[in-house]
Amino acid sequence: MRFRLPCLIFTGINEEGKTVIFGLCLLQSENYENFRWGFDRFRLFTKINGKSCMPKVIITDKDNTMISAIGDIFPESIHQICSWHKSQNFKKHLLSITKTIGKSKELSEEKKRE
Repeated sequence: MRFRLPCLIFTGINEEGKTVIFGLCLLQSENYENFRWGFDRFRLFTKINGKSCMPKVIITDKDNTMISAIGDIFPESIHQICSWHKSQNFKKHLLSITKTIGKSKELSEEKKRE
C-alpha cells in the first residue's frame, strides 16, 4: 500500500567530507504548518547541551512554502536553491523562450512572403 506522504530528509557533510543523513520525517502534506513542524522537530532533535545546532546553509528546491517555514525556524541559516533544480528550470524556461523566438521568426518570414 502506498501512502504518498512527503518526506523531509535532513542531510549534511561530516568532517571527512562525506554525506550523512541526520534524520527524516514524513509529512501529511506539503503545507506551511507541516514544513514548520518538520523543521522544528529537527531543531529540537539537534540540541546539544541545551542549545540548538542551527544549520549554516539549507539547500532546497524553490518551494516558497518550505522557504517560509525555514525562515521562521532557522532565521540565521542561509537558504540556497539546489543547482540541479536551477538547471532544470533554466532548461525549461530557455526551451519556451527559444520556441517563442522560433515562432516569431516564422511569422516574420510569412509576412515578408505576403
